[in-house]
Amino acid sequence: IHQPGQPSTFSVSPEDIIIKVEASTVSFRDCLLRRGLGVDKVSFPFVPGCEVIGTVYSAGKAAQHAGYHVGDRIVGMSRNGGGNAHYAKFNTRNVASLISSSIDAADAVCLVDVYMTAYQALRLGKADDGAPLTDANVLIIDGYSPVGQAAVALATLEGANVYVT
Repeated sequence: IHQPGQPSTFSVSPEDIIIKVEASTVSFRDCLLRRGLGVDKVSFPFVPGCEVIGTVYSAGKAAQHAGYHVGDRIVGMSRNGGGNAHYAKFNTRNVASLISSSIDAADAVCLVDVYMTAYQALRLGKADDGAPLTDANVLIIDGYSPVGQAAVALATLEGANVYVT
């Protein structure tokens, strides 16, 4: 809320999607943003919530051309928050495939948070040319944690030799 009066409205560019939020996260990234720490910086006031599950409420022309339509259930991911609200705006490049309505929204958004963290960690030490980790030796520390388990699953799917502590 920036001033008294009516609710704010989103200005939507052709690449934007407005998501009616079903569930969102408060992740470690949100904590860093809140404290002004980490690589990414935000302008205050800001709305936390870097990952959301919800339905497309509105889509710009480029977003529609990319295949997103009103009513589609999708996941949105942002480096700068915005998801802890009834509606959130995401650029088309920050949304992912359709999410089945049979998956609980809270479960789905937690999986997104955990698996994206694991995926990004697996890519840190590698030139991200899109090549799989086939035959790479991968050491996963804290393999019993949710992110560790996700990293084991992803590295195994990519054909890596996985070692876990």
